[in-house]
Amino acid sequence: MTDRLALPDPLLFVGGTPRSGTTLLRNMLAAHPWIAIPNESFFIHRVHDDLRRSNQLHDVGLAWHIIKRDPFFRAWRLDPHDVEGVLSRVAVSTYTDLIRALFVAFAESQGKTFAGDKTPTHALRFTWLAREFPTSCFVHIVRDPRGVCMSLTCMPWQLRGLVGAALTYKGYVQAALGAEPRLGRRLIRVHYEDVIADAEAELGRICALVGVDYDPKMLSYGDPGDPLPARHHRRSRGPLVSNARPWREQTTKTDIAVVELITGRTMKRVGYQLTAPRWSVRAWSALAGDRLRRAPSFWIEKTNHRLYRLSHPGRDNNPSLRR
Repeated sequence: MTDRLALPDPLLFVGGTPRSGTTLLRNMLAAHPWIAIPNESFFIHRVHDDLRRSNQLHDVGLAWHIIKRDPFFRAWRLDPHDVEGVLSRVAVSTYTDLIRALFVAFAESQGKTFAGDKTPTHALRFTWLAREFPTSCFVHIVRDPRGVCMSLTCMPWQLRGLVGAALTYKGYVQAALGAEPRLGRRLIRVHYEDVIADAEAELGRICALVGVDYDPKMLSYGDPGDPLPARHHRRSRGPLVSNARPWREQTTKTDIAVVELITGRTMKRVGYQLTAPRWSVRAWSALAGDRLRRAPSFWIEKTNHRLYRLSHPGRDNNPSLRR
């Protein structure tokens, strides 16, 4: 039986605000002949947090039992027997070991050497991932918030409209920026617009980060054998385009003002310039209206959190409510 340290960390983790180009970047990286990247792995954080709350994080068997039934893991299209084959060859004693084994099994199933991962919410957990996977590298992809928010508001799961989309952008980007000093050279920031303009250069930067040679096949992404669902390959052929509906043409001045009011300082930190007047009455009204509508649900959530803390002394498991 080999030592558990023989299990390699995933090569890299890609994260960023939803609709920032994370899937496009994932498809390009997965086209590399050495790199396998499965579908999104939201279960990594969720299962970890659930087991930690119930003091069962040490139970690797239970973790695997939960993960192999998770719909996001099933979307990997990885036979659980392949994972169990890896588990039979190595000593897995921690939750992190189990996650390593999943990626090893996925890479083997694709006939590739390395595995990576793309999940938007990784941007919120870069610091934790860096601690748990000390040899992994990280890519934070960012996009102009006006384009992101225009796209987010079209998504059925974005329930709070433009204000909610802008707050989502701000939260994701600020979390990733906060991780940059701790991760140092292990993390690079990539702009969606730069990927569109010069994909070869940006992919070369990422390949240099993780220590593999750039391969031109990365520009011919969209292999039919890629396990990612077909809906994610709709733009996998032909020239790269930033968006069929550019935000400058499809977004009103008021909408732009709302996005910039909320994300202004954050967007400037990642290189985007403001275009709308700062003191837009309509923008401030939209923000105030959203906060009034959200107030009842926020206070219910905060009350539930306080009750949980009273019943679980010394534990604070919802950082989103620390204000």
